[in-house]
Amino acid sequence: IEWTADSNSLLISGAASNGQEGVYQVDLRSGAASLVFAAQSVRLMAASPDGSTLYYRKQGAPVVARDLKADSERTLVKAADNTFDLKVSRDGKKLAVVAFASLRIIDVATGQVQTLYQPADPDAPGNPGFHGGDWSADGQRFLVFARVDNYHRSELWTFPVSGGEPTKQRVAGNYRGVWVSPDGKQLATVQWEWLSQVWSLENFLAEK
Repeated sequence: IEWTADSNSLLISGAASNGQEGVYQVDLRSGAASLVFAAQSVRLMAASPDGSTLYYRKQGAPVVARDLKADSERTLVKAADNTFDLKVSRDGKKLAVVAFASLRIIDVATGQVQTLYQPADPDAPGNPGFHGGDWSADGQRFLVFARVDNYHRSELWTFPVSGGEPTKQRVAGNYRGVWVSPDGKQLATVQWEWLSQVWSLENFLAEK
């Protein structure tokens, strides 16, 4: 789900009652949905700040930039099947592609790819697992929660977009996703927690 630039509608991938799959614009006042463009199996979306471009990825397909005004598309970059998130920079000039064990920054104008993190062997045990991320308010850094130590704990990794090693801050618990407030002072996330419970039930059989 993505907001439109005017905050009056949502862009949602799904299927209508007639089975037509695609990206729909849903008006928040009326609830009316209109087809923006037809597409099957859209898994990830990210809108440019001015609402003119929608970056999206279909299952098993590259990341595409769609000009919503010109109704045209161009391929930006190939993406791994375990790509979890697309995040447009606040100035709209770059797109972060977050996969399970890699982080790339795409210049949306030129298509130039900058790899901030990529393990030598993506399938090697011990690689960190990324689950979403976000840009800092000034656009100079990108933050992700990395699940490390065979995914038993989390660290907040902050990458300088100019390149170089990330700073790593250990945090208690496992977290998934990063959402930085526009002023850069707050960070929202979702805690990933498995909870096992043992229940004792009484009088659950119907009386004869």
